[in-house]
This record gives sequence, structure tokens and C-alpha cells, in this order.
Amino acid sequence: MSNNQLNIDVYHTSSQMYGLINTHNLNRVIQTIDNSISQYGRVLAIRCDLRFADVDHENPHLFQNSDNAVITRFIESLKSQVEADLYSKALTLSRVHPTDVRYIWAREQDESIYQHYHVVILLNYNTYGFLGDYVNHSGNIANKIQKAWCSAIGLPYPDYAALVHFPERPCCKLERTDMNNQTNNYIDWLHRIAYLAKDRTKIRGAGYRNFGCSQF
Repeated sequence: MSNNQLNIDVYHTSSQMYGLINTHNLNRVIQTIDNSISQYGRVLAIRCDLRFADVDHENPHLFQNSDNAVITRFIESLKSQVEADLYSKALTLSRVHPTDVRYIWAREQDESIYQHYHVVILLNYNTYGFLGDYVNHSGNIANKIQKAWCSAIGLPYPDYAALVHFPERPCCKLERTDMNNQTNNYIDWLHRIAYLAKDRTKIRGAGYRNFGCSQF
């Protein structure tokens, strides 16, 4: 199946699952995933949801920052933590596998008074092969994601770590053979992640972007 035909098939299946799909955003989703697999050969893909706390806005001691740049701060914080982790490991290990932090995000708002973000993080599988325990805060990649979100919104970690939600089966290992042969594992993941390209519940206007991907 050609890449163009693949995108068409994913679009039609996803539309039946989620409603109207933005074709431009869907193509960017697939391209971002493929770029990461092409670079590393094996990729750990992580799905999570980032939510805001229901805080008392009149409390001067507890303020969360929900401005337009919150997702940028989240990504930059996560990148900084990964860089620091790799640097620390390089001091004690003979070989450390590098990784970029690729990402896909969608900003939505349903019946809640707050917006929320659906996010996919893509990492070199040789660097991070597991999400880790996101309850005990042992410094794994799950904890780094939680810490990055708390940093982005300005609330203390780990007190508000639970604002990061990892859904059922949050991770997928994707290999170059999956992409080249368009295996069920690869196709099923594309169908799942196409959710981020759906039009329903996207916020319009107000100066907010509602979708973004890595630019490399």
C-alpha cells in the first residue's frame, strides 16, 4: 500500500471512529511518527492527557498558569529533563543512546470549564524502553512527563502529578519493519493517534492554536 493510500485508509477508518478528521493534521501526525521511526529504527510512543487543576482563583498562594504558551513550556521542560538525564548517565555509562523528544498535541475543551491537551511523546526506544511507575515518583520517563506538566502550569510536583493521565495501554513500541510493512501494530496505532486530528471539541478563535507537532 502506498503512503498516500495509507493516509486515505487511516482517514476513512478514523472518521468512522471519531467523526470529522482534519486531513492536514492527520498527515502531520503520520509524518511525525514516521520521521521518528526512520531516525531511530525503534520508537517508544507514549499517549497521555494533560489537565488543569480545579483551583480557587482567589487563593493568592495557589495559582496555575493556563496561558497560550503552556504546551510550549511543557515540551521544553521535558526536553530539558531528558537532556539532563542523558548527561548524568553519560558520566557513568560507557554508552548512552541519544534521543530527541518528538511530540504531537491537540488542545480541546468539552463540558469542562478548563481546556485539556491530548499528547503523544516519541522517544528512541534504546534510550527509554518503558514508561515506568507513574505513582511512586522514581524519576522514570512517566515522572518526567508529570514534572514537566506541573512546571508548565506552575503547580508543585508531585502534589499535582495526577493531572497527567495515562490511559489504558499508554505505550506502543514501533519498529521500522512495522512502518515499512504496515503491520497491524503500526496501523492500529495510527488509528488510535488519529484521535488527535479530529475536529470535534477543538477550540476555535481566542488566539489559541489547537494542534501542533514537532517541526523536524
